[in-house]
Amino acid sequence: RQFYERNRDEMENGAITSWPSVRSLYWLMRQRAKNRKAFDTEMQGISRSDDDKVFTDVRFWVSRLSHWILFGACDPSMGKGETSDPSAILVGGWDANSGKLNVIEASIKRRVPSKLEADLISAQREFGCHAWGFENNNAYEHSRQTYIQAAINAGVNLPLIGITASVPAELRIDSLEPMINDAFNPRILLHPSLVQLLDELDTWPEKQPGHHYDGLTALHILWMMAFTRSFKFEYKSIKRPEGSGYRDYVG
Repeated sequence: RQFYERNRDEMENGAITSWPSVRSLYWLMRQRAKNRKAFDTEMQGISRSDDDKVFTDVRFWVSRLSHWILFGACDPSMGKGETSDPSAILVGGWDANSGKLNVIEASIKRRVPSKLEADLISAQREFGCHAWGFENNNAYEHSRQTYIQAAINAGVNLPLIGITASVPAELRIDSLEPMINDAFNPRILLHPSLVQLLDELDTWPEKQPGHHYDGLTALHILWMMAFTRSFKFEYKSIKRPEGSGYRDYVG
């Protein structure tokens, strides 16, 4: 409540509620935080059960370990309009001892090209990833090369590996289900602070206005990068497992 009061103007800027004289924005946010499922059913008219979800049993990691091998992934959708896709920047640590990917960072928002460039360079400065998977469909291959050169000019080694999607996003995202839902040995673990990515996992595959699931496509890239390159740090094309959803790109 104290945080809300200190930031009331920003919190309420642009907010529209159905019954403002009875249900304040703060009250609605509090109800959502208390019980997300009840809020969706009663206030949003979303009556989905767990049977309707794909990702039903997300597990979390607690402590970041020094032996993790760090990888990054980027879905570079760009634009600043309300209908444009957000871009996603994810970082994860591969634990070779357990064969698990621990997602550390997930930044999902709308960015213009210059902002995406700056955020990628900043993320590489912070995490020092061994390699980044960068979806290079359409015109994004030019962006990939531009960002690598911009990073060099800034004194940063940014190894962006071009990844060309060859199957629909729906199939790529669904393929993550056994890696996340396995009750005994989940291969992908997340951190509780990654609320945007967790929200995408919770609502997939429901179609929502303005919800493009770019975080989940980036998560698939991150998994494939970590799984196939955890013991290969030379940045060259390798043969990907059949059905991975991507074609090799030789840079």
